[in-house]
Amino acid sequence: MSTSESEGAGEPLTPREHQVLRLVGEGRSTKEIARELGITRATVRCHVQRTLTKLGVATRLQAAALMINPAAAPPPPPPPNPPPKPT
Repeated sequence: MSTSESEGAGEPLTPREHQVLRLVGEGRSTKEIARELGITRATVRCHVQRTLTKLGVATRLQAAALMINPAAAPPPPPPPNPPPKPT
């Protein structure tokens, strides 16, 4: 996983990301989500991608499965190593 892919992993979801995740879990398409929330499809895709990253999953199906069984969530990534103390 690259640095850009790991950015955001383990962060809490925003209220909008929760809304999008709920609709993904209902099986809604990007177009349907965009229409319901009054946002563009590109914005929905952005929210979905950020949500997948934060949840540590690769697909919408995996994210939807987490809504059904949150215990199946992958463990959070380890914290970064602190910088060495100057001597």
